Amino acid sequence: MLRLRQCYPAEQLSIYYALLTAAYMVALPGGVAEGQRLPLLLARAAVLAALFALQRADTRRAPRLTFARQVLPLALVLFWYPETYYLNRFFFPNLDALFMQADELLLGGQACIAFSRHMPWAWLNELMNFAYLSFYFIIALTVLASYKAAKAKGYRAAFVVLLSFLVYCLLFIILPVMGPQFYLPPPHNSTPDTWPFRAIMQLLQGWGERPTGAFPSSHVGITVICMQLLHAQKMRKLFWALLPLAALLALSTVYIKAHYVVDVLGGLLTAPFLHRLGDGLWGKMSSSCYAERAPQRRNSATNDGAGLSRH
Repeated sequence: MLRLRQCYPAEQLSIYYALLTAAYMVALPGGVAEGQRLPLLLARAAVLAALFALQRADTRRAPRLTFARQVLPLALVLFWYPETYYLNRFFFPNLDALFMQADELLLGGQACIAFSRHMPWAWLNELMNFAYLSFYFIIALTVLASYKAAKAKGYRAAFVVLLSFLVYCLLFIILPVMGPQFYLPPPHNSTPDTWPFRAIMQLLQGWGERPTGAFPSSHVGITVICMQLLHAQKMRKLFWALLPLAALLALSTVYIKAHYVVDVLGGLLTAPFLHRLGDGLWGKMSSSCYAERAPQRRNSATNDGAGLSRH
């Protein structure tokens, strides 16, 4: 049996999210795209089986799994995010027209169209695509730098980022917003083809992007959270080194037409709340987890000592 209280906090988050969305699919089948419910439920069974297998490979006997169990659940976001497109059919119809109206009221026009139209330069196009692609680099660098400073800091950073991602995924299920790149007709939905970063972006979007997840911008929100983590941990050099890239990333979301301006504002406004929520839950879940695991470690040590005495 999967012992939930002995799972690490990041594992617990993944389990809760898998079970919550599975319950949603079972209780509200009309909210799931036709033909997708069974594959998505089977995928959740596979995730739970993998977590069970990792837990069975006890970290006392395989210490290298500790890092995998506490950090690699972040990789599941590559699956959780695009599948929100298949789960966002219940609460609202498509809301892109509403968000375009919001941009119109806020700015008097559509920045997602005007930005690249008035600045179509190849070098800027490449810079914007590079900045957008740097999102995963910023996450990885934040977690690994925190881990290098102290293992607990790395695990905490991974947990806060994962929690934020999962909250954003729930919002994407509730609020079906495609973003300009999917909603607008050609040629307003794209920027000129350049090389290499625009080409890489198109390749990755063809593989993992779906018409979902525009509001709020998780790219902006998670990036802000990473910057907050670095600042809170007094990693000032890395913070200042990444700050210009983070600012460019926020601009790039509108330039490459992944988001409306209100999406960016949504990411900026939700980031501080999610950072604080993640910190609070980490304190509670990690203390509970390690308190539960302490007797197991003591029993293991006792049994190891008994075994040695018999020989």
